[in-house]
This record gives sequence, C-alpha cells and structure tokens, in this order.
Amino acid sequence: MNEPQKYHGLEQLAARQGWRDLDLVRREETYLSERTVFRDTSTGCIAWRMTSDPAVDVDDYYDIPSWNADGSVMSFLSWRTGEKKRWLMDANGANIRPMPTPPDGQQIAVGYWSVVHRDRFYYAVVDGAGTHVMALNPFDGTVQEIVSVEQDLGEMMPPHPKEEHFLFGKRQDRPGQTQTFNPEITDEASWIHVLSLAGEVQEIALERRWHRLRFTKADDLRIFFNYDNPRTQYTILPDGSERQE
Repeated sequence: MNEPQKYHGLEQLAARQGWRDLDLVRREETYLSERTVFRDTSTGCIAWRMTSDPAVDVDDYYDIPSWNADGSVMSFLSWRTGEKKRWLMDANGANIRPMPTPPDGQQIAVGYWSVVHRDRFYYAVVDGAGTHVMALNPFDGTVQEIVSVEQDLGEMMPPHPKEEHFLFGKRQDRPGQTQTFNPEITDEASWIHVLSLAGEVQEIALERRWHRLRFTKADDLRIFFNYDNPRTQYTILPDGSERQE
C-alpha cells in the first residue's frame, strides 16, 4: 500500500479556507467543492466527496452513521443558510435540501439515523412532561412518538443496534452553564439512563462526569463510557453490574 499524499493531490482545494462569498462558488443548491471525485492515493480507490465546505459544513462523530438504513439518503450539518441546520442529500449527490422541521417547529439538534428502518431519524424531546423519543420520517416530514417517560433522562445518545433500547446521559446542572462538554469539570457525579420500548428506565450513577457514552453491539446491552483527566475507559451493564476498565 502506498503512503497517502497529504491532500490526495487536491492542493488547490485544500488551499481554500475560511469564510467567503458562497454565491461565487454556487450552482443552484450545490457548491463547487461538493461532489469532488478523486483517487485515494493510499488505497487507489475512487472516492466521492459528497459535501465539503470547511467554512459551513460540520459532521458528527465517526461512529454515528451519516446514511439512512438503505443508503439512499445522507444527512450533514451546515451553516449554509446562516444557521446551523441538518440537511439531506440523495446518494448520487443530488437533491440537497433541509431536513424537514417537526410539527412543533423546533429544529432537531441531536439525532440519529435508524439502522433498521430507512425512514426513521430518531431524536428526543425533553420538556415539563418528561423525555419523549421521537422518529421523524425525512421523506414526508411526519413524526411518531416511539416511547415516553415522565423523567428527564438527559442527552440522547445513539440507540442500541436492535433499536429496542435507547441510551441517555445526564450531568449535573450548573448555574449559568449548559450541559456541554467542559474538560475542566471532571469530579461531578453523572448518570447513564437506558430506556426500553416498554418505557422501563434503568439508571447507573457514576462517581465522575462521563465524557462519552455508547452502546456496544453486544446483545446484553453493555455500555461503553469514559472519563477525562485521566482518560479512562469502561464497559458496564445497564443494571450497573460487571463494570470493567
């Protein structure tokens, strides 16, 4: 295998940085930096850059699928209209459009594609009545409630691969601060919540502030979590047992 070139030969594309007048590089709803086709200089494979504009597009963590279950639609986050929103794109790079807005008018800030159903994008609503797991159909904009509980479970994480359980993490509220990640705060207690389709909640109390939570692919619903300062990693079952470093 060859050593990859730093920019796969795309030197001029790599030189484009920072904010600029996007109307100058726009053709209808597509920007010229999108749909770039190049050969990976390490593997030799042809790669299609579906959407890329460093000034306006951002992505999720590498382990969160960008594609729906049948690979017909991908989603990405973009500031291209002046506000951070989720956008959709067909598999061939065409038909770029905003993710439909749910009937309540609130943009989906955190959400995850179903890996089972092609027409589900999961997200959670937390309000005075509790936590509600919702599924948006990106093709027709309809929304269905999957499960609801009268409890604030915190921030939604990717569901278990079988999609029969949903993962949430909660950190202590701090006056004047949101629950966004702060590497200086590590010694507070925090919680993991596992919500089943039947509405049953399992809670794990942690002695420190979690940094990241994920279900593993194990059938026993084993959960991965880690701490910072120092970075330590664990797995644990939803009932709090069998914790392993």
